[in-house]
Amino acid sequence: MLGAAKFDLLLVQLNNPVLMISIVICSINENLFKEVSVNIKKTIGTALFEIIRVDNNVEKLSIFEAYNKGGSLAKFPIILFLHEDILFKSKKWGEILIKEFEQKELGLIGLIGAKYKSKVPSGWYADMSTHFGHIFYNIGESEQRLQYNYVQGIEEVVLVDGLFMATTKKVFDQCRFDTKTYKGFHFYDTDYSTTVASKKYKVVVTNKIDVFHKSQGNVDGCFYESMMQYDKKWNMSLPLSVLAKNEGQINLKLEWYAFIRFTRLVIKFEEKLSDIIKVVFSQKPKEVSLLLFKFWIVLIVEIIKNRYGRIFSK
Repeated sequence: MLGAAKFDLLLVQLNNPVLMISIVICSINENLFKEVSVNIKKTIGTALFEIIRVDNNVEKLSIFEAYNKGGSLAKFPIILFLHEDILFKSKKWGEILIKEFEQKELGLIGLIGAKYKSKVPSGWYADMSTHFGHIFYNIGESEQRLQYNYVQGIEEVVLVDGLFMATTKKVFDQCRFDTKTYKGFHFYDTDYSTTVASKKYKVVVTNKIDVFHKSQGNVDGCFYESMMQYDKKWNMSLPLSVLAKNEGQINLKLEWYAFIRFTRLVIKFEEKLSDIIKVVFSQKPKEVSLLLFKFWIVLIVEIIKNRYGRIFSK
């Protein structure tokens, strides 16, 4: 922590005052914050940048509140919301990011994301076939490249993962993180992507920036609660799609995959089975019969696996 301020502001003066990025990090780990700060300084290139640390050991904010506070302190025209447990592998990535935003219609840039968000409650994932981009992470003791569908340059998506979310100050002034609907640390990326897209900006992923991510997200009961809050807020706008074959239209195959995952979450976290019934009947008429037909089979199978799987595995 720099001094006694609640928000640590690290301003690094470099060569070109035209290239400017504000980096907002919601931090709870001093060592990780120091490590990523040094990494940014070594890899960002010739951009003028500031790192705004929201020290959440002190602030005790939701991620939505933390990013709004950090973003409101940003001095520069590009704002990057970043996890503290990543390291940049690419050199001069700051210049790459600034170059991408020369396309005025871009509102949000990520590294991995999806081209489809189901009407059935889910995270930013629907099916691997809709995922684009790449990151590096550890499998066991070895570093691996997690490659979704290949992106050549940039690729339009509907949602991006929150480990790296870059926007502009202009877009941020129009699209704040929703602190009224959400209270925790889940769905900030999914909701923010949807908000930006609703303002007619493009949401994209780029393949030009490589990062190593030290951890993976966790799905828990709080995730489920945020997922249902997102569904309640955006249901009338779903599904979201930029798939070539059915842009803006429902894809029954992907909805079915999402429905299976949703059923498993309900059972895993012992949520109300009535949530599943609500999802079934929230579909358009032609989709309802399909889901009803398969619903009981999936439900029975998942209940048996969840309750009796341990017995059968002994």
